[in-house]
Amino acid sequence: MEKFSDINLTETLRAIMETNTARFKNNFKVDTVILRHVAQSGEPGKKTVLWASYPDGTFCDTEMQVFLKGTYANSAWLGLGEQTNGRVLVYALEINRINKDNDAVYGHLYSLDYEEHVKHVREESLPYSISYMTFYRENGETFTAESVETAALMDSDNKSPIIYNRREPNNSLDMSLLLLDENAYRERTCENGNIYEHIQRLESECVTVEAERITEEFRKLAARSAKPNSPDDKCYMVKVSDYFAETVPYWNQQKLIAAIPFKNAALHAQRDVPGVHICVNANVVKREMKKEKPSILARLQEGKEAAAQAQKSQDSAPKRDNGMEV
Repeated sequence: MEKFSDINLTETLRAIMETNTARFKNNFKVDTVILRHVAQSGEPGKKTVLWASYPDGTFCDTEMQVFLKGTYANSAWLGLGEQTNGRVLVYALEINRINKDNDAVYGHLYSLDYEEHVKHVREESLPYSISYMTFYRENGETFTAESVETAALMDSDNKSPIIYNRREPNNSLDMSLLLLDENAYRERTCENGNIYEHIQRLESECVTVEAERITEEFRKLAARSAKPNSPDDKCYMVKVSDYFAETVPYWNQQKLIAAIPFKNAALHAQRDVPGVHICVNANVVKREMKKEKPSILARLQEGKEAAAQAQKSQDSAPKRDNGMEV
């Protein structure tokens, strides 16, 4: 895990989202509202936010809300991995200040391991109070009420619309200690990193995973001697995943082409065929597969079979009485 100190969190998260989120990118507008509200809050213990990017959107809420068992934030965070087969990128944000000129939020960013963090949240979440909730107005004001219905009555004059509401912990001291422990753990385990290199690495990982998937699809087509599936009956075509096509900029799609281990691979889009495909001449794929060396496991298996065959031949050879071969 890495720590990125004193950076523009708003623009950094936007850049990370662009490498990983294909749909519902408008969610990020809500994220920026939450970040600004947290930055303007006077409560230091509540200025840590958990944020996630996944193929179908983003998630943003305070760390306290995520650690309150049964809240929307808690359930949503725990369920992110179940909603997608794609990559889930998760981070903790410690917000320091807001630039009033452009509303950009600044602070520290910590990369997290999603699977590990989810397990930890399940184990450590605390109960929330049923007595009151905190409501946030668009103009930055907050007020408390026992329920959403009570808040609606209190807000009847509509001074400023309510943007969102938050639960409070049943035991504020326990929550304060938990959040202090979380911060201390991040400081112990996260190494200082370069945010630009981190984002470049995310982009490269995305290209590598998609290239491996597409290459495997080409191999499957050739292995079963499938008929070329291109309109001219000469090429194998494999569709680029919608997630990749919608997320990755064109220049990185060219990197995808370069990562495909077959000569003359090319991006192909047709009017009558939905999506973007990569095309490779069928004969090229078959030729390259013949050149490929078998895997280490396959070579070991071949060696075992050869040794067994040699032993079988030796055992079946005629013997002299003294045990020597004829």
